[in-house]
Amino acid sequence: MIKLVACDIDGTVLEQDDKFLPGELLAQAERLIQKGIVFSFSSGRQFSNLRVLADRLADRFYYICDNGAVLFSDGKLPEIISLTAMDPDDATKMIEKVIETPELELEVSGSNTGFLYVKSEAFQDLMLNYEGMNLVKIRSPKQIPENILKVSIYCRRASEIYPLFAREWGEKYRVAISGEHWVDITLADKGLGIKALCSHLGIELSSVAAFGDNYNDIPILDIVGHPYMKSTSPSDLLERYPNHFENVAEVLKTF
Repeated sequence: MIKLVACDIDGTVLEQDDKFLPGELLAQAERLIQKGIVFSFSSGRQFSNLRVLADRLADRFYYICDNGAVLFSDGKLPEIISLTAMDPDDATKMIEKVIETPELELEVSGSNTGFLYVKSEAFQDLMLNYEGMNLVKIRSPKQIPENILKVSIYCRRASEIYPLFAREWGEKYRVAISGEHWVDITLADKGLGIKALCSHLGIELSSVAAFGDNYNDIPILDIVGHPYMKSTSPSDLLERYPNHFENVAEVLKTF
């Protein structure tokens, strides 16, 4: 029996230019919550942005944010349930490498603030397009006043940039392609986030259904009882997870 649903956002339920969740997804999430099934986002996005996406259900969702680095509770005044920060010296080295590489753009995640090193107006416009984001521009990693949870690299093609950072940091950190243009580096992953949420709620991982579309979803999909991969995902991911979907809401109707 499914007791918890964890859903990725980008590529799974939203395409690049979408700003709002499909109404049918929210309707199905609300129906499940009324049945006593917990609903959580599992995303690389920031908490405040996910709250905006949740719309009328914002107080009823849980939030696995920044690829599992921080977990927020439900409720009108959500609390941090778990937080996994990167080593500040390591994070600074990563940030400096991105800053020094002309074709790369940078977002650094705190617990609910995104710190941007902007090199182009196009990247700035892209980030401002996300509703509800708390964003601060920086010119140096020394200007980041809080724990660093995630270093995100925006580039022309993530598959080309991924090896450069995976070779140097892959043994200690989770380096993952999270979209066509994004590479994320965290100490945590979505698997750690769902484990923390299940421990908090007293739910077995075998009773969790999770939806994803990319490589940063592997840690959560590998450990839950009901993993689903989007039908347009890379072929190796489709082979790894036999349950495929085109529309999350249609699958939720069966729960």
